[in-house]
Amino acid sequence: MYADIVFSAIRSLASNRLRSFLSILGIVIGTFAIVFVHAIGNGVETFIRDQLGFLSATSIFVEPSNSSFARSRLKEEDLEKVLEKSAFLSGGTVFSVGKANMGVPGESEAYMLIGTDENFLETMKFDIATGRFITKAETKTAEKAVVIGQGLSKKFFDRKDAVGESLTIGKARFRVVGILADAPSLSGMSFNDMAYVPFTSSKRFVIGEGSSTIALAFLARDTGSVTAASEEIRTILRKIHGLRENEVDDFNVFEQKAMVSAIDLVTKALSFLLTGVAALILAVSGIGIMNVMYASVAERTKDIGILRAI
Repeated sequence: MYADIVFSAIRSLASNRLRSFLSILGIVIGTFAIVFVHAIGNGVETFIRDQLGFLSATSIFVEPSNSSFARSRLKEEDLEKVLEKSAFLSGGTVFSVGKANMGVPGESEAYMLIGTDENFLETMKFDIATGRFITKAETKTAEKAVVIGQGLSKKFFDRKDAVGESLTIGKARFRVVGILADAPSLSGMSFNDMAYVPFTSSKRFVIGEGSSTIALAFLARDTGSVTAASEEIRTILRKIHGLRENEVDDFNVFEQKAMVSAIDLVTKALSFLLTGVAALILAVSGIGIMNVMYASVAERTKDIGILRAI
């Protein structure tokens, strides 16, 4: 009889230790799951914002119209004309987009060439990793200066510092003055795999007149001025291009405010979803641990009663 009681106590003790181990394991797994889910949420949100960080709620882009009824007449000079007459804009930059062969002796490949000005970094929220960006003086005098992305730097110069080196673009030799910091991709286009030169130099030495697509980017003074600024840009450009009242626009104006709001909505929804998943994991883990502890105490009640009776 006493042997049975002792055996029962030992078995109960072993069972309790197993349950204690399972309880601790459940707490560890539940905690890890919660931390992991939050880490995924924060990582996804950070990735989205990093990739689309250049999209500002105050950004306004003007692109050539895709309509077959209107031929685009956007020019680099339109940027200054709009900024001079605008009351809602704080700045802007120009994009002269084309494709050109680039390379070093013995190696050449076609890449996107962006002709722009000194305001590109501020407007697009990009940074320079090494060196500097093109200057106003270089744009004015059409200097053969080029800033390259990380992809071009690795492609043609490997790990060597490319600043000060020469890069052939088309048939002209440009001097590398800077390397762009790691930049995002948009619609399959990577800003890391592009070269940036003064738009005057692109027009004079590489692309030529009328062989590139011109686009403009503006910054509104604040988020409350975006809609008014967009309408103002449209009115000024129509007047510059001599469009009559019944003629369609030969350009498209895009506000980034709606896209930024959509991105914020998606990240918030993702955050709520992952928080709900974490709360569900916590609840399930808590219920499991509670059941194990309750069963452990319930089984021990009988043993405790027997021992007290003895």
